[in-house]
Amino acid sequence: MYEYTYHGEFIIIKLTDELNEGNPVELKEWITNKFLKTGYNKTLLDISELKGINSHTIGILINLHRRVSLLGGELSMLAPKANVRRVLEMTRVSSFIKTYESLNDIKDLI
Repeated sequence: MYEYTYHGEFIIIKLTDELNEGNPVELKEWITNKFLKTGYNKTLLDISELKGINSHTIGILINLHRRVSLLGGELSMLAPKANVRRVLEMTRVSSFIKTYESLNDIKDLI
């Protein structure tokens, strides 16, 4: 489905522009079943390949954050492009989903 790697307690999932057209329920269920229910409750979404972000993707992120939080986990984002960061700030998504510029920024957490 999506490329992912394990880093300590974190699972890093690389999202692509396909997310803008994808099925949010499918992504949410995949993350829940593959990672959250198996003990990996710290999810870092690598959004560095998203060229843009639309309302559909914002909805996916909000729903995913809600699901991860309800299961006692943490959801963060990694390396958004400047235009994506602006949208995340304007919609206030970045106020409740922490964003990191690079893996070096989270070294202490991994």
